[in-house]
Amino acid sequence: MSLRRGGGLLGCGGGGGSCGASCGGGGRFRRSSAPISGRMNIHRPRKSMSTFNPPTNSSMRQLSISKSVSMTASLAPKSFNCHAHHPFHVSPTNSFTCSNSTPSRPGLRRIHGSVVSPDGEKVTISKKRHHELLLAEATQMAGVRQTSVSIEMMKRFGQNPTMNTLIDSAKFLYRELPVRYAVRAKEFELAPSWIKTQATKQISELYLQCFLELRSIEEPNSARAEEQLCKVLTQHKERLSLVISLLAETTEEVKTRRGLTQREELYLHEVLDRFLTARIGTSVLTSQHLLLHEDVKEGKREGWVGALQLDCNPAQIFGDAAEYVTLMCQTEMGASPGYLVKGHVDVTLAYFPEHIQYIACELLKNSFRATIEKSKEFQDKPDFSIPNIEVVIGSSKQDEDEDVVIMVRDRGGGIPSSKMPDVWKYTHSTASKIQEENVYNRKPGILAGMGFGLPMSRLYARFFGGDLEVCSLAGMGTAAYVRLKRLGGVEAIQDKMALTFPNSFTPAYPFPGDQIPSGRGGSFR
Repeated sequence: MSLRRGGGLLGCGGGGGSCGASCGGGGRFRRSSAPISGRMNIHRPRKSMSTFNPPTNSSMRQLSISKSVSMTASLAPKSFNCHAHHPFHVSPTNSFTCSNSTPSRPGLRRIHGSVVSPDGEKVTISKKRHHELLLAEATQMAGVRQTSVSIEMMKRFGQNPTMNTLIDSAKFLYRELPVRYAVRAKEFELAPSWIKTQATKQISELYLQCFLELRSIEEPNSARAEEQLCKVLTQHKERLSLVISLLAETTEEVKTRRGLTQREELYLHEVLDRFLTARIGTSVLTSQHLLLHEDVKEGKREGWVGALQLDCNPAQIFGDAAEYVTLMCQTEMGASPGYLVKGHVDVTLAYFPEHIQYIACELLKNSFRATIEKSKEFQDKPDFSIPNIEVVIGSSKQDEDEDVVIMVRDRGGGIPSSKMPDVWKYTHSTASKIQEENVYNRKPGILAGMGFGLPMSRLYARFFGGDLEVCSLAGMGTAAYVRLKRLGGVEAIQDKMALTFPNSFTPAYPFPGDQIPSGRGGSFR
């Protein structure tokens, strides 16, 4: 299977732009020069030019077209500006429609997973051909620009969810998630050979499987179809939970197998930053819709809009995280420092508590472990006591739109200035070999692991426009500052895949009445 952006073939066997055995009649695919949506003209050559032999495989059905026809697809909805998209929307029934009419935008619709036009005929293709077309579609979708979302947009959209709201959200995911899955599936395919491992191959296969499943279900135009989409998304969340461990295995293998130059390490860092940021975005969209679905079905929860908590309290989340890390520290190291949460402890903001919880656990695990290890130097002194970990919440009371800043301060000896750049490296870990093996075997309850903790915490903080900084006083302790954007936080999209595929389109903003934030929506950094 091959793909050419010029006047060649798209997802078809054979060479020289001619369509192979899966498209009968030796037809030649040529793109229409007009900028029409998802449309491709099929021109049948003269009989004397045809050298096509019908396939012998009984599972293949010859597709014959009596005269020059226009084949159009329902792949791109009317809200999309699709210039170079794949022309077929293949479905579980492996069928699409050829229409003899050539209107500028035929009235195509789907019935039981098929594409049907008012005066068209239905043509069945083989399962093999169906799979080939989906793979070609994945390659094309990898060049589509993704759509940024903001906290404020999700807050307003899901404030009073109804079934119509849910279907609108499902339609957006049905169009947006395949793009994100396709980009992730192609990420490591286009990477240099030295970064490719068995784990990266498995990651690509996981995302490609998600893409194929999502493109093979009915568009969620009804409550029944939306329910089916939710079941598929739930399966995808469980399947993609393995990605972090697989990325950690890749990083460790690349580091130990051949070593990394400074330039290669920087490239690996950029790839992982981009990949993991996109993974956070996919997780946010999926979780938001699944919880909105529960709110519509079971009743809205007070103070929540899907996965977004309207009155999220960072002080409470850090306090709960400190209790959890205390138990981990006592179990693993036999002792634990105390902790103190102070400052503006009643400050709240609309945010995703899971993001703050991840950041809190990672920062506190580092502080607790460093404090215990440093305290061993003084434990024989009679007046010795383990110093507390301090969590300080700060926010301007005069301006409710100001960011919320959280400081986590310890007296664990600090980090030498020469080692400060290492804390943001995915290839750097302070864990022992036994601890790393526990991580790779997915055993919970350890204080150090893959080296992904701080880099991923910074990605979570930056995802909606915040940040994470670490300052150290060598020999004394460390202070980490988390800044959370209170309003208007917009998803940071760092994809560069569209540069590889210049013929891409930008989906319309997902929900009526919302405007893309200036200079950010659907743009690349």
